[in-house]
Amino acid sequence: MSSRAPVSSRAQRGISLFIVLAFPALIHAQRTITAADYARAEKFLAPTVNGLVVGGVVAPTWLPDGRFWYRNTTLAGAEVVVIDPVKRDRQRCDANATTCVESAAAIRRAHID
Repeated sequence: MSSRAPVSSRAQRGISLFIVLAFPALIHAQRTITAADYARAEKFLAPTVNGLVVGGVVAPTWLPDGRFWYRNTTLAGAEVVVIDPVKRDRQRCDANATTCVESAAAIRRAHID
């Protein structure tokens, strides 16, 4: 019989030895976080990336006649959407609401009042 250990057993011992010796070094090699790290992380916070989101959060504005409108971001640009809950109608306008003549007037009046 040979006094040599099987290869798989030898490999297991080598891996175990590596883990035992390397683990304490990995724990003590923690990186110090700098102001530059925080500045880099700030680039990924919500206010910075909101412009990259299409169709995100909307804020409805109610009109005196019971309808409401909101500004929406699409891949084609901004649009104004006017919702009439009574008629169950949804009307899309361009960003300045010039394509929806009556809605544009109501929206302007809502901003003035």
